[in-house]
Amino acid sequence: MELLIIIKSSPCNSLSHQTVNFIVNRAYEDKLEIKGIFFRLDAVSITSLEMEKRSDLYGIQTLYTELKDKFGISLFVCGGDLQEKGISVDSVRSEFTLSGNAELSMMIASCDKVLEL
Repeated sequence: MELLIIIKSSPCNSLSHQTVNFIVNRAYEDKLEIKGIFFRLDAVSITSLEMEKRSDLYGIQTLYTELKDKFGISLFVCGGDLQEKGISVDSVRSEFTLSGNAELSMMIASCDKVLEL
């Protein structure tokens, strides 16, 4: 079974991000495949290099890059949402892949389950 996770929550909503961490770890214990984690709306700021300057929120970014490294999960960020937030695509960390709504739609269509937080 394939699962896609869409994150819309602000970096300040640590409960949502800890929930994602729990779900990802549990999914791999249960042998589920996670197709990717897609960052939209308020969550796009998590992908920025500027996050490193915010020591109180940097742990959220680190959480996702560690999940990528540990489980090989692809991390995607919506370019349109970056523009709306005034974040340059050049400031996106290399662990995150710039993507858009077309790719998101294709991923949703090809997955068995979609989780949105």
